[in-house]
Amino acid sequence: MSGAYSCDHRHRGLDAIDDPLIEGGACHFTVPEIGGWKGWAGFAEERSEVSLSCRQIGPVSFKGKFKQGEDVYRQRRSLFFKKMQIVRGCDTKRNVLVYLAGC
Repeated sequence: MSGAYSCDHRHRGLDAIDDPLIEGGACHFTVPEIGGWKGWAGFAEERSEVSLSCRQIGPVSFKGKFKQGEDVYRQRRSLFFKKMQIVRGCDTKRNVLVYLAGC
């Protein structure tokens, strides 16, 4: 690869979200996309794989209270059954926010 690196990830399925209750953090995730007409129409069986990375991008502050395991993001992955979600938790003993992804 030559030339400048492009940060245009739209074709790679990389998405970014901001936690609505936490200032100063961002999460990036990828999920495999199924192609072809079945994928386009929503009939293909979506795979249950998610890659998640969350980072501190500034001073962390809480905009409100939250419950352990509360949804930060949710997306339907099939017509009937599958969903992908990112949940938030807090390890108060170690002063750490934890984000988990699951399908």
